[in-house]
Amino acid sequence: MAAPSWLSGHIPGTVLQGLGDYASRGGAFILSPRASCIAEVEMPAAGYGTITKQIRRLNVPLGDRQAVTDYFVQGRSFKDECWLVDLAVPPNGIKRATLYVLLTRFKTLDHVRLLRPLYTTPHERKRIIKQFLSATNLEPDLAANLRLLKQAARETEQQYTAEFQHARQLEARWTPSAQG
Repeated sequence: MAAPSWLSGHIPGTVLQGLGDYASRGGAFILSPRASCIAEVEMPAAGYGTITKQIRRLNVPLGDRQAVTDYFVQGRSFKDECWLVDLAVPPNGIKRATLYVLLTRFKTLDHVRLLRPLYTTPHERKRIIKQFLSATNLEPDLAANLRLLKQAARETEQQYTAEFQHARQLEARWTPSAQG
């Protein structure tokens, strides 16, 4: 039996039109069934005894997963795991703490997948950018403290120039790209 064409990666738009909120927000999950390895199974034979048959199952690759809130993931680290994150801005805006918690649980941003697009229209794009800028705007006292810390870091690097250069050389020697 030949596999349907959409199994090989071609998914016509007509298949997705009735799913979830795909038409309005692009919010549908696309699942591609996957064939299992061939397994030999003993089955009752017609009349008497058993017969060994080779079967292959068509599975939808879903595992046990859960939805969690930003408060649930505080203090956790997902390391190399890939998680889906929903960064859609709620009606009352998004808070800086939420952004920080959600986006700092991962080793790199390569391990983050967005659940849905952040925007679908130019108007939504402007609103989203405004919300994110608002959420990441530092309070005046925190901004002043950050400036002081950056200045102290510059002064320390100037005071210990040789040590910083040596550290950079060591880092360059042991980074994967330098090892070839």
